[in-house]
Amino acid sequence: MELNKVTLKEIRTQIQSKLNELDLGLKLELGNCSYDTDNATFKLNVQVEGGKSKAEQDLEMIAPIRCLDLTKIWNEGTHKFRLHGFNNRARKNPFVIIDILTQKQYVISDKVAERQFSKEMSNVIQMKKEEKNG
Repeated sequence: MELNKVTLKEIRTQIQSKLNELDLGLKLELGNCSYDTDNATFKLNVQVEGGKSKAEQDLEMIAPIRCLDLTKIWNEGTHKFRLHGFNNRARKNPFVIIDILTQKQYVISDKVAERQFSKEMSNVIQMKKEEKNG
């Protein structure tokens, strides 16, 4: 048997279905796969049930620095979004938002995140006005 992209996709689905059957109180998910014709290596991500992902932890660290409100809801048409994660390796769209109604995830840029989820900065604006006047 030779390993290629098609066979590894099939193997991945079988392994993931067996991992889902295990009741360990953990979330087990197969990650990236590197392979050649004879060997394949899958990354296994293990997360405590109800635990926070790396993206969620990163968001909690970056939110105070960027003055983002994690409780704020952004209404856009029929969607209701909230901040869900931060991918520090993504240049253009590092913020992950989730639609509260459908649980679908989307990525957004820094500018959109700051525009839609920034904390009210009335004190900062007030101070800038006073500096200009004085």
